[in-house]
Amino acid sequence: MRGAADGATAGVAVMSGLRFRVMVPVPYAGMQGDPMKQKISGFHLDGEAHWVAELECGHQQHMRHTPPWMDRPWVLTEEGRRSRLGVELECKRCDEVGHAVAEAVREVLESAARQAYEEGGLSGLCAEGRWDLALDAIHTTGLTSAIQRALSQGRSSPD
Repeated sequence: MRGAADGATAGVAVMSGLRFRVMVPVPYAGMQGDPMKQKISGFHLDGEAHWVAELECGHQQHMRHTPPWMDRPWVLTEEGRRSRLGVELECKRCDEVGHAVAEAVREVLESAARQAYEEGGLSGLCAEGRWDLALDAIHTTGLTSAIQRALSQGRSSPD
């Protein structure tokens, strides 16, 4: 069953006889939150003579003036482009990379918690002890390699 307001799926999980309700986010479906905004740091023409905004993050966005679809007459003059330096744009590439990092972190932490919980059960710990072990695993799991992997995949994708 999908939550109408929060874009999540409700489910029931059972671990060692304990029942609890969990809300599992549906990836990229109705994700809420503020989009990543980046300042325009410059402009250049692409190979098809379209103006491209260079963002502080290193990503780029086309700034076409193609009325009636896109009305950006300011992009046609040097003065107009200069007036937009420092203006923040939503950077969809940064959003995608941010979501990829969040998903990578989520996967690593879930795996560590699940493994610790199962190992605790094999060691004969009670449910509370298994949960403590799982929480400790979440707090001590290294995330650097997962984050670097997600970021490198984001950089290898075309802008």
